[in-house]
Amino acid sequence: MSAIVQKAFKHSQKCLTKFCRGMARIILDHSPYCAKCRYRRFRDKFPDKCAFNNLRKRAHERGHSFTLSFTRFKQLWDEGLAKNHGRGAGFLSVDRIRNEEGYSDDNVRLLTYSENSRKQFVPFFAKQLQNTNYKPTDEEIKEAEAAMAASMNE
Repeated sequence: MSAIVQKAFKHSQKCLTKFCRGMARIILDHSPYCAKCRYRRFRDKFPDKCAFNNLRKRAHERGHSFTLSFTRFKQLWDEGLAKNHGRGAGFLSVDRIRNEEGYSDDNVRLLTYSENSRKQFVPFFAKQLQNTNYKPTDEEIKEAEAAMAASMNE
């Protein structure tokens, strides 16, 4: 066997990350870290790229088109998504303004998770986001509360 072929099929070795029990496949002198540790290192080094890739992946999983450019996502990232992203009611998320369309440069904005989830149950909340002077009637509020209560009981 030639030296190049032997070098390409080098044996696996233990990952160099402290306390990791994974095995790194050393092929053509690539990274000495296992796949999980390589992903974690990438996520720590490029959190914006990782978040963009995750958003694109989830959009395709849910069947939405994704034409959002990385430059527009980077603007959202700099507006506050970098400091306040995660899971929970107060964290920011990327929201589609018109839900029948996919993720595009003119159809995304930042909303908190609580505002985003409230938008699907309360139709007047969507109107309130578009027009700040809109005030819902008591009847609309009662209908929305009933719909939310019914969805929680299911």
